[in-house]
Amino acid sequence: SEVDKEEAFQAVSAFIRNLALWSLLLVGLIPLLAYFFARTIVRPLDKLTAVAKEMAAGNLSVKTGLCRKDEIGTLACSFDTMSESIKQMMDKLEEANSTLEAKVISRTQEIASAHEKIKSIIDNANDAIITIDEQHNIFEKQRSIVWENQEMQGHAVLTQVLFFLEDKEVRY
Repeated sequence: SEVDKEEAFQAVSAFIRNLALWSLLLVGLIPLLAYFFARTIVRPLDKLTAVAKEMAAGNLSVKTGLCRKDEIGTLACSFDTMSESIKQMMDKLEEANSTLEAKVISRTQEIASAHEKIKSIIDNANDAIITIDEQHNIFEKQRSIVWENQEMQGHAVLTQVLFFLEDKEVRY
């Protein structure tokens, strides 16, 4: 029995037709699947980039909303946690800054008040007042003190007192 040529190649032709059909289908489907797969990666990364830019601009209340169970989700959750931590630290710093400013104002007022009291005491003192530095040198004297024969400022205290005592002829 002779098999017709067409009949003999019918199975091969069907296989080639099916192979071509599946090849075309895969050629069209693979890029489409790759596009959707890429979008599942790119879209969250775009969101993370936008959130990072917002945070860099100072908006620490922005959240990613991408807490998923993959690496990108872990990164997104870390971003959210980081922004909350930074926001809490900034709030604490602002509170400390305002408290510090109030303390500085209070201390400045206390110092000014003490300065005025001391100035008033010195200006109204009947006795001689001599101000000395750490090396025991006179660097300021009350204006009511009259030093004779020599300028005393910058000399050692003991020398000045002796000069003062000698000039006034006061002996102990």
